[in-house]
Amino acid sequence: MNNKKIKRNKKKKQFFSKVVIDNLKTLLIIVVGFNLLFLPIFFLRLKSVSRTPDIYSAETSNVQAFFQLQINNPPKDIGEEFDVLIRLNTCGAGICANSTAADILVGFDSTKLQVLSISQGNLYDTYFKKDINNDSFYIAAFNVPPKKYAGDGVFATVRFKTLSFIDETKLYILESGTSSDQSSVYFENSTEDGLNQNLLSNKGDVLISIPTPKPTSTSTPTPTSTPLLTSENVYLAKKGVISKPFYLARNGYISQNKETPVPLNGGKAIYTFSINEADAGYYLVKILVKAVNEASNSLFINFDQEPTSPEMIWDINTNSKAIEQYVSWRGNGTSTNNQFTPKSFKLNAGTHTLIIRGRESNTGFAKITLVKQNF
Repeated sequence: MNNKKIKRNKKKKQFFSKVVIDNLKTLLIIVVGFNLLFLPIFFLRLKSVSRTPDIYSAETSNVQAFFQLQINNPPKDIGEEFDVLIRLNTCGAGICANSTAADILVGFDSTKLQVLSISQGNLYDTYFKKDINNDSFYIAAFNVPPKKYAGDGVFATVRFKTLSFIDETKLYILESGTSSDQSSVYFENSTEDGLNQNLLSNKGDVLISIPTPKPTSTSTPTPTSTPLLTSENVYLAKKGVISKPFYLARNGYISQNKETPVPLNGGKAIYTFSINEADAGYYLVKILVKAVNEASNSLFINFDQEPTSPEMIWDINTNSKAIEQYVSWRGNGTSTNNQFTPKSFKLNAGTHTLIIRGRESNTGFAKITLVKQNF
């Protein structure tokens, strides 16, 4: 294990050294000319100028540097995007160290969060690298000497999206410490190839929480009168008769927090209405739905009878935002190619019941519109 770390550290040092050397070649003539012109003046002034008292190099002090993860506006719902600031502070002991490079490895739960983008901060601008993996991301940046950074600032900004309700999850800095090959800070005046890694600490993981709303009562009262269906009727999902494991969220959407492949085991929402002779005919069903990923994008749906599987599965097109979509049926098709798209329902005069059953977790719906087809 130690040999692997030594090899990884060696590779990192070689990588940083190569890029620094390549950049320095282009600056060599300017630097030499500058030294010839101004070096004598510098030495004449050296004795009268003292070092800034709150700036120290890692080589000559016991300065502690640390990364910190910061969320200014925590998410409140699934599908919501939010930013995490990765801050680097080289003034951990009340004194600040001049740094030339840094890198960080951050872990997260990929079933609950998705990394959308990583943008560079303003601390190191010569080189910037970012790698996003399934459950972690890595960022590295450095400056070409003599440019350096000391203080407390934003190393990078990471944009996330929530994929599900979160009772509690966290972002956490991986492998921080003086002997690791990730999450490091490098300082000037090093005795080891310009890469002197000082003590690095983790200033607390970031906890993120979007609690699953508590279910409503087992069912809501049945409406006292059956509404009359016209050529286009709109129903709020919460106005139906709702049964567990469906629950009504604070944002007005109905969903369930578990997967139920068998229709009768899913949550149940019932909407009853009447239709007269003049409005009888074929209807499409349009529903405002939230289906943010392939693990939360299906429901069971039918009129007047319990839906069956797999014929009456509605495979919803995923979208980062809630949008209205027409109901389809899988039939003899597949989850990505439903047979009946959209599904047309024949409704005769009389009383009808629209039945929606839960299938995949966190598939939400909020508004239902019945649209008559004109042939």
